[in-house]
Amino acid sequence: MFRFLALAAVLSTALSATGGLGSLFLAGFKTPEFWRSWATWWFGDMASVILLTPFLILWSNNRLPALKLRQLLEAVALLAALVLICRIAFGGWLFGRQANALAFLVIPILLWTAMRFGRRGAISGCLLLAIFAIAGSLHGTGPFARQNLNTSLFWPRL
Repeated sequence: MFRFLALAAVLSTALSATGGLGSLFLAGFKTPEFWRSWATWWFGDMASVILLTPFLILWSNNRLPALKLRQLLEAVALLAALVLICRIAFGGWLFGRQANALAFLVIPILLWTAMRFGRRGAISGCLLLAIFAIAGSLHGTGPFARQNLNTSLFWPRL
């Protein structure tokens, strides 16, 4: 796991950001904030590798788990609860900007999903959460939204 994080998530994405931004720089697209753009590119690539690689590896197995009706209903209920809470916390449903504190309600759902459905459930829930958080930031809603889009996606409020 540490080799994957060091080589795939950190080193290869740093090379990708350097090559991509370097080629743009050589083509004449010069930016005064080269290093900030590089860090944004690198961080975006790294987040994608950390989230998408385990998801693709875990779900690439052709054997899907045989779920009983009760487990299937539980999975649908967890999915619905996660989507609902993400829509409220990151999409601005119901409470608008006051819903920022509700983002913490995803933690028990993700824990429940991980305990009941293992690694596949855990990474699927995390990926879904990341999609809602990024979409909320892009639309200016949720706890990470700021005036500047780059700041919203790269420097969340701590």
